[in-house]
Amino acid sequence: MAERILCQREAVSKVLEEHSYATEDMLTNIDFSRLEQVVMLFTSLKELSDFLCGDKYVTGSCVLHTTARLEKFLVPTNDDPTYVLSFKKAFSSYMMLQIRCPPPPVLKMCALVDPRFKKLKVLSDHNREQGYACLLSGMKACALDSENDSEMLSQDARQRRLQKSMLVSDDEK
Repeated sequence: MAERILCQREAVSKVLEEHSYATEDMLTNIDFSRLEQVVMLFTSLKELSDFLCGDKYVTGSCVLHTTARLEKFLVPTNDDPTYVLSFKKAFSSYMMLQIRCPPPPVLKMCALVDPRFKKLKVLSDHNREQGYACLLSGMKACALDSENDSEMLSQDARQRRLQKSMLVSDDEK
């Protein structure tokens, strides 16, 4: 709605000018400027929301990326007017209550294997390397478990074959 008002700025001003009984009802350039800043503020949040809702389900790989982008977005700048600063402060404090601790390592690993985040710029080089090392050790552990499982299965299969052959040989006697 705010975007539409900005697009129709001249028409809105003319209608208010023609039908207004008091000058207090008029939208000034300052009001339109504020409206533009609010639209820019919410457009950034809308992009993050669209990113999360783009797939049928939100995946773990998106959480780390979105959280980092949101934290970066909420950092106050010198150009921010007071109402934008108060919004960012309120939203940041809300986010701190929701995200009480650093994300679990599994989210980092999910983001590392997601092809959409090839460079994963939201993590520092150290954290990225640490994540790759953790992922690699996890993959090695899974491979060892898989080898052990297959060895156990093959031993079980050998024992069953041996028992079968013993049963067959007993039947023949």
